[in-house]
Amino acid sequence: MNVAVIGAGVMGTGVAHNMAQYGISTNVVDISQSQLDKCRQMIEANLRLYNYHPQHKKKTHSTAEIMENIRFTTELDDIVECDLVIENITEDIEKKNALYTRMNTICGASTVFGVNTSAISITALSN
Repeated sequence: MNVAVIGAGVMGTGVAHNMAQYGISTNVVDISQSQLDKCRQMIEANLRLYNYHPQHKKKTHSTAEIMENIRFTTELDDIVECDLVIENITEDIEKKNALYTRMNTICGASTVFGVNTSAISITALSN
């Protein structure tokens, strides 16, 4: 499975971390290279903390192995091969709609789209 996480803020970082930790090839896409750098740093910091937790001493993957599952990019076209796309951009319906319009031209018919929103109606986004 190949997953794309669109938006490298707090939510996108957490989603990407979890996908990669479970061995899923994950593409993190953001329009800002500096935000992608922050995302990478946060995931690495979280993995270091995770390694020190007594409950996780029997981990199966190293930090390096987990990070190898993540690709950071500013190019939305890089999601073309993804089976699942999870959108986590800012809570702006116009930006979300523009993104979904563009993703529909990039992704195949079998690609599943997920939305991460707390303030916008899913019904409004589906239109």
